[in-house]
Amino acid sequence: MTEEAEKLLIIITHGKENLERVAIPFAAANAALAVDAEVTIYLMFDAVELAKKGALEEINLPPHLPDLPKLFRDFLNLGGKIFLCSPCCGERGIKQEDVVEGAVISGATNLVNLALESSVLSF
Repeated sequence: MTEEAEKLLIIITHGKENLERVAIPFAAANAALAVDAEVTIYLMFDAVELAKKGALEEINLPPHLPDLPKLFRDFLNLGGKIFLCSPCCGERGIKQEDVVEGAVISGATNLVNLALESSVLSF
């Protein structure tokens, strides 16, 4: 019998206005993937802007923060899942075709289901 992986849901609500509250959760998410947890990041409010194609490459990170574009890519490449709040995207005119491959616009039912089955961190 195989043991089921621990599940972690990380909710990020900040965007370019507070890069510490974005880079650090992504670093934590990658660390959780490294110990074989099943990790989902749910972007809400201004954070949905981060998943737009090319958005991360336009950010000038302070030198004390980890490389956010690399963390984002590594997270997806290591099997992490990224969902974006549907109403938050709608408010900002973001459509599925506007976001990076691997990120999915999703509604509240998905968020609630993920939260019910996971440990949750919110930033």
